[in-house]
Amino acid sequence: MMNSHDMAHMMSILQAAYPYASVTDEQMELWHNAFASSDTNIVLDAARRWIENEEHWPTIAGIRSKMRESRAHQARELAYTARPDPIEQSITPKEGRAIASASYVTDCEERGVEPNWGYFDYAIGGVGAAK
Repeated sequence: MMNSHDMAHMMSILQAAYPYASVTDEQMELWHNAFASSDTNIVLDAARRWIENEEHWPTIAGIRSKMRESRAHQARELAYTARPDPIEQSITPKEGRAIASASYVTDCEERGVEPNWGYFDYAIGGVGAAK
């Protein structure tokens, strides 16, 4: 959450980048109200990105636009970031067979039937119950 100290910091950064601009108390209050529920780091990043790309003082809508661009960029990064291979982190066949056989026994008990290990072997593969 962006507090008044954070807003004053952002405005001082903007004023350093755009020395011709001046900020009134009313503007400070308006901007603070606009970004009070926003994450401080995201707003400051948007202001810095504005400074890097724009020649004129930003509007609230302009900063919000940079915030949306930043979120979209983060979402794209996340979507295309390599993730661990699930197969490399998978359980061993023996562990998988033990889990499956325990689940099969539980299911048979709930249904009131004896486990049919021939069927289990056909469905899962292998021989007999996992120990």
